[in-house]
Amino acid sequence: LRPLLPAAGWLLWGLAACRSGLPCAQLDPQERDRILDLAAKDQEARSAWVEWGRAHPGESVPASLIEAVQAADRDSRVVLEELIQQGRWPCRSREGDEVAHAAWLLAQHADEDPDLQEAALELMGRLVPREESDGSDYALLLDRVRVAQGRPQVYGTQWLTLIEGGKLRFGLAAPLEDPEGVDARRAEVGLDTLAEYEATLRRVYGIPEDAGELD
Repeated sequence: LRPLLPAAGWLLWGLAACRSGLPCAQLDPQERDRILDLAAKDQEARSAWVEWGRAHPGESVPASLIEAVQAADRDSRVVLEELIQQGRWPCRSREGDEVAHAAWLLAQHADEDPDLQEAALELMGRLVPREESDGSDYALLLDRVRVAQGRPQVYGTQWLTLIEGGKLRFGLAAPLEDPEGVDARRAEVGLDTLAEYEATLRRVYGIPEDAGELD
């Protein structure tokens, strides 16, 4: 389970940020619409998967739902590759929060191309300190990349469900780095506590309280 979600002065700040060497993309209307459309299709495919899982806890997901998600991800990677090859990323001040968040969503789900995810993470990492990319989005992608690399999570955003012997198991997809400080780190990027996050995941994805813990 992977978690699933200007004023004139602002515009001038965005232009200044881009001149300072930040990778702010200048998207044309077609690019902008394409990113938003792909993000909508991403969520539609994943929502169908989630709804089926809520209605059939502990059962294997039908191949048709898996294929729909994979097809959405393939289309998304094409657009991401074009942006990243040019060293560009949608900045909040120039393209708005919706487009910037949509681009992150596509990167978050590009698991079939870890190099692409790492490149997106690097671009977003340059933008977060200037508030040109959302800190909580960056936190989720950072943990996603770390899990793929076999490294501990920083923020504990990536969780996993497994079905073993007909029994559903649920827990962190990778251990935490410095577990004692995780809630403080989460607060810094605008995330709720780890316990609150787990409760939200259980509610959204219909994870029963008696689901076994992951080792």
